[in-house]
Amino acid sequence: MKRIGWLMAAACFVFLFVGSPAWAQVELAGDLKEMVPVYPGAKVTSSLVMGEAQNGVIETGDPTADVASFYESAMKEKGWKMEMKMDQEEAHMLAFSKDEYKLVVSVHSEDGKAQAALVLSKE
Repeated sequence: MKRIGWLMAAACFVFLFVGSPAWAQVELAGDLKEMVPVYPGAKVTSSLVMGEAQNGVIETGDPTADVASFYESAMKEKGWKMEMKMDQEEAHMLAFSKDEYKLVVSVHSEDGKAQAALVLSKE
């Protein structure tokens, strides 16, 4: 049990400190890197693999609608099926599926920048 606690603490340290853009260049992790493009000109601010779920966050100065539109087009071009789309003023959510994978893209505005959370999981 203690070993699991230490592993979780180490994972948190790596995610928060080593993966921080202040110390290192961050890239999308795992299958996320291979399957989901990064919005052009955006910076990956965090990425983490936890079991079957892979998460990444990107940030750009472009409007949230442009980021959502990019992911809608890019994922369809890669053969992903759009399962859900929700648009509000500065918030957008897209859900896709392909083979045994599910992808959720959630875009919102924070501090004048668009942030997109990318969550890839296996069914």
